[in-house]
Amino acid sequence: MATWANTTIATIADLVKIESEIANLTTTGDSTYFGTDIDIATATPLFTSVDVSDGKGITEIICVTTDSLGIASGKTLSFTTQDSADDVTFANISTGNLNYYKKGAPTIVVSGTELFRYVVPTTAEDFLNFTCSSDATNSGTVSIYAVAKWNDKYDVAKDLLKSITELRLIADGKDKYIDYPNGDILIDVIYNPEIFKYTMLFLWASIIYEDLSNSETDSYGIKQQLYKEKADREFEREYSLKYIDENQDGTVDEYKVRSSPKTMVSL
Repeated sequence: MATWANTTIATIADLVKIESEIANLTTTGDSTYFGTDIDIATATPLFTSVDVSDGKGITEIICVTTDSLGIASGKTLSFTTQDSADDVTFANISTGNLNYYKKGAPTIVVSGTELFRYVVPTTAEDFLNFTCSSDATNSGTVSIYAVAKWNDKYDVAKDLLKSITELRLIADGKDKYIDYPNGDILIDVIYNPEIFKYTMLFLWASIIYEDLSNSETDSYGIKQQLYKEKADREFEREYSLKYIDENQDGTVDEYKVRSSPKTMVSL
């Protein structure tokens, strides 16, 4: 049986299908790596360039240690962003730009430490890469990756959809099957949680545009309201198509049970 926690209701690719503008805000997708688990025990670790042409001012770059780093006495470790118009010739993104620099007494940086993070400048060229200055006596690994700004809105949308759905389940009396002290989770009486795909997409888009808008009357604010209204309408349709597994044993007990339209819960 699918449970709410481990079910992917929708993906960024699904979102792009309903709102093409989102494509220009999420070019890099989810965790596009310049390099993952890069060994710094070399003078010039190699990274892979990333196309950020539609992600300037939006895409966030993050560098974290994926293993404990050891920076030897008197040795340096530094990372610098470079950009390129043709993905061939790279140069420092701006004069004096340096993302991270460490030198001096022997230093240990524990695994999972964030070394730097920043949003790609709007003035950057279309391709980014990194240079690293290190030494063979240094040790450990790092990862540098790009994350589209709107990915974290997915979790917000899913949590909100979960809350709204549970309120409707309670209104329909479905919580009578739940033994909360035994660890039962109400939302998991829904056997087919993926049925809420389009509600999730519209709600996700609404939250994105709410974040972008400055008022209800600007273009983003209007889109936020439109997607919220679509989410409200779609929820009624998709909720009526749910399957119910009363005791969460993996067997459907009720098919396509339509709830009373008198109980309205707004998203």
